[in-house]
Amino acid sequence: MNGMIHSWKPRVIFLLIVVLFISTHSLLLASDADPGTYPLNLKSYYPDALLLNADYYRPKKIQDLYPGTIMQNTDRYLSETQDDIKGLGMTPFLYYWGDLLGNPFGGSKQSTVWDQLLVVGAKIHLDRLFGWEGGTLVVSFSDSAGNSLSQSTGNIFNPSQALSFPTFASNALYLRQVFLGEKLEFRFGRFSSASVFASLPAMGALPVSGAVNGTPTSLFTNLKGWHSNGKPSWAAYAKVEPTTATYLKAAILEVNPQANDVNYHGFDMGMNSRDGTLLLTEWGWTPKFEGSSTYVKDTKPADRGYPGIYMAGAYLENYPQTQFNGQTCNEVYGFYWQGQQLIWRQRDHPRQNLSLWGGVTYSPQTQVALLPIMGYGGIYYQGLIQTRERDISMLNFYTGAISGDSAPQSPSSAKATQENVIELSYIVQLTDHFQIQPDLQWIIQPGGYSGAANSLVVGLQVAAQF
Repeated sequence: MNGMIHSWKPRVIFLLIVVLFISTHSLLLASDADPGTYPLNLKSYYPDALLLNADYYRPKKIQDLYPGTIMQNTDRYLSETQDDIKGLGMTPFLYYWGDLLGNPFGGSKQSTVWDQLLVVGAKIHLDRLFGWEGGTLVVSFSDSAGNSLSQSTGNIFNPSQALSFPTFASNALYLRQVFLGEKLEFRFGRFSSASVFASLPAMGALPVSGAVNGTPTSLFTNLKGWHSNGKPSWAAYAKVEPTTATYLKAAILEVNPQANDVNYHGFDMGMNSRDGTLLLTEWGWTPKFEGSSTYVKDTKPADRGYPGIYMAGAYLENYPQTQFNGQTCNEVYGFYWQGQQLIWRQRDHPRQNLSLWGGVTYSPQTQVALLPIMGYGGIYYQGLIQTRERDISMLNFYTGAISGDSAPQSPSSAKATQENVIELSYIVQLTDHFQIQPDLQWIIQPGGYSGAANSLVVGLQVAAQF
């Protein structure tokens, strides 16, 4: 009986936090002012192409949960096919997201949209093919289609993480070289900043909202050279792990104005005098606190302890941007801090666990940064339903302070101040390769305008990875 009560305490706490969080923010942030003006359409948010789930988010094999089912046979076939291709010296991968979203009330109008993103590629292992130790050639492509629900809701944080570069495009083409058991890593070629910087496991592919899926929206709105799917840049990257729990990485990337042109499909390989540079650095700490809990005999080491990841980063972009007052700014810089920590796991069922995550970005140059400050965070519970240990429940928030320098000059015009989003979502992990995800988003002050009608977004995401 004591074990049963103990196992339900975190569930009760999680549900109470959900109710308290939503009710408190709705009362504090809801607006009853007159309707205001909506902002101009902003660039869509482009999610990270990589699934960055940590070890403690990895599901158990589907054969252990659904033996003899059609989905189990499909999973086995996909896994065996991938293993066969690996034997040839390649590891293929495929990621798909499809989002069905609608706003039943709020915004300038009611709409329903479908967005989708497909990323395919392969890792070519040069050591297996040519004896090139530590060398891997990575190539990938993306294809995205759909419409932005933000055109109806009027918000900056795109409700869909699947809405990306609306065309078929090259996604990455680079050489990865590792030394010293992968403690030292280099990458040379074409890839995006969002694929290697400013991302947490909780941001990798879990939220439906595009506010932080991959990396924070503020980095996309404040920088010309921060890109993701379909917009690779010439780049050089290095990462070193001085200890088992620390890392330092840095990169220099090309800032190419033609990267946003769909007619090039990500294949513009040229470099010219108009291009700029983006310098990035990030320091990280990846501790694993052991705690005092004991585990059942067959518990794997990956399912023990309390892993976490903490990072701090900075960037400097050398590329001219037009300020809100019409003048030109040649350099843009900023910082970000974020972290994620598993804080509890069930002793007898360690895959049932609770994690907290959060972060903030800061861009001091308010005359050019639309979102000088952005905050985000949330709580994740894996295995909220005891018979569904692989499912993930989540409650997230996203808030962006809009630059006062971007506000209209006329005193009679509406001024944007801050946009807030609360997201409640549940991932149903059907198999190792397939999942569905019902999702709710409450958008407060869309576009940052106090007079804009708050919006409810109801959605369903389907996802597959191979």
